Amino acid sequence: MCGIVGIVPHAGVPSAPDVGAIKELVARATAAATSIDVAATTVAAACAVLDDAVRDLTAAADATRGAAGVLAVAADPDLHAVVTAQLDAVVAAVDSLDASWADTVSAGSDGEGAAALATVGEVRDAVWSLRTDRLGAASAALDLAGGNTSATGAIGWSAIQRSLDAIDRLEVR
Repeated sequence: MCGIVGIVPHAGVPSAPDVGAIKELVARATAAATSIDVAATTVAAACAVLDDAVRDLTAAADATRGAAGVLAVAADPDLHAVVTAQLDAVVAAVDSLDASWADTVSAGSDGEGAAALATVGEVRDAVWSLRTDRLGAASAALDLAGGNTSATGAIGWSAIQRSLDAIDRLEVR
């Protein structure tokens, strides 16, 4: 099998994102997702809370995209592990909701059931993006860099890691 991978990083040197703000976004999403009382909350209300969690997780993922993520992990080496633990709690809460809805919510044509299943999928996608695609890739790029890098170096190490990830995906297929 052969494949061609090309990565062109964005122009400009990124600044390190506010790690405290990233942690706050993830903490807010975790608190929201884990606060849902399955027995006492309607499907629509749970979806509204989960929509807020998705917005926070997406904002955290956006803040850690590419070289900015490498700089965030360099600034706080425990960031990936801390956020992963919180994301595990989000996934557990969503799995609990999903299991409790299995008998009452269907994927049929009713708007509430389809919206609930879509929201659960959006939460799982946002968790995966932040855990794997952003912080996981940033941690791997920082490992390639030897544990520390400049803002300019973060661009290159991030591009190399994206290339390696793309090659891994080609090898699987």
